[in-house]
Order: sequence, then C-alpha cells, then structure tokens
Amino acid sequence: MSHWADRTVRLERRRRRPGAQLRREALDAARWLLVQGGPGAVTIANVAERIDASRTALLYHFGSAATLQSTLTRTIITELAMGFGRTASGVRSDAEAQSSLPAHIFDLFDEAAAGQAAAWTVLAGDGAQLEPLREAVRALAAALDGEVGRTGADRPSAQLVYLLTIGAFGDAVIGPYLREMLNLPTGTMRAQMARILSELPVTRS
Repeated sequence: MSHWADRTVRLERRRRRPGAQLRREALDAARWLLVQGGPGAVTIANVAERIDASRTALLYHFGSAATLQSTLTRTIITELAMGFGRTASGVRSDAEAQSSLPAHIFDLFDEAAAGQAAAWTVLAGDGAQLEPLREAVRALAAALDGEVGRTGADRPSAQLVYLLTIGAFGDAVIGPYLREMLNLPTGTMRAQMARILSELPVTRS
C-alpha cells in the first residue's frame, strides 16, 4: 500500500469513528500511557498518536489535556470504588470471603492503573476526586463487622480496611521498585497482609 493510500485509510478511519468510541479509545490509551510513562505521558499528542486520531478531534471531545486527564482519573477512581463495593457485597454474602480480602483489595489497585491514578490525584491536590471511595470503603468496613453506621477509631474492621488499602496502594505504586532493591519476590506485601489478617481476625456480629 502506498503512503498516500495508507494515509487515506487512516483518515477514513478517523472520520468513521463515533464520538463515544473515540472517547472510549482515548481513555483506554491514556490509561496505558499512565501505566507506561506516568502522568507526564498523558498528553493530547501522545493519546492522538496511539489511537491514530487527530489532536483536533480529541480537543473537540475533551476540550483540553487537563480535562482528558481529570476524566481519566475520575473514571479509574470510580472503577476502584465499584470494586470495593463488589468486595463488600462478597463479604456480606460469604462469611469465608474475609480470608481472601487481601487478594481482592490488592487486585483492585494492581488492575487498570488504580494505584497510579490515586497517587496522581493526591499529588495534584485534587482530593475531591477520591470522594467516590468514601462510601465504598465505609461499606466494606460495615460488611466486615456487620454493623452499618458504626463509627470510631476502635473499629477493628475500619482499621483493617485502612491497613489493607494503604498496603495495596503503596505496593502498586512503589512496591515494584522496593522489591527490586531488596530482592524480594512479587506478592511479598500480599503475603504479609494475609498473615496480619490471620492474626487480627474481624469478628462479625
């Protein structure tokens, strides 16, 4: 295929893509760029190149790079909150689910760039983006102790959710680097959290 024929095919593809599809592909590309290159890689130019779209088209649908980036982090944080919600539902329906809690929470942060998105949001000073997590983590703690609405620093379930979430977040963001420095295998933090959980059981009422 000649250069001009190939360019015609690419331009035709651009014209045929519906707006919803373009937005979806752009967010998928932005997520990939975040994982591979960090926040600095999530630019209109890089996303456009990855999905073979024009910068003009992306700016039309997102308005600016900042809007694209905030849409990405909001989408990922919302997915993370939904994952916590599913975990809470699993705990409520299965008394044995507590034993697999570390794996579930670590998976949530390892998948779909949730750890990177949460770190980016916090470092950008945009804590409001984390708001979808509020009810999700509370629901998980409530599911563990079976007392919806119970509050206080003495709640073992709240402390457990806090410990696991902080551990999973840190492991997703800096864990790979620390494991390489210390020559530790993948899954070290998961194993430690599972051990702690076995020693500090949450009693459901």
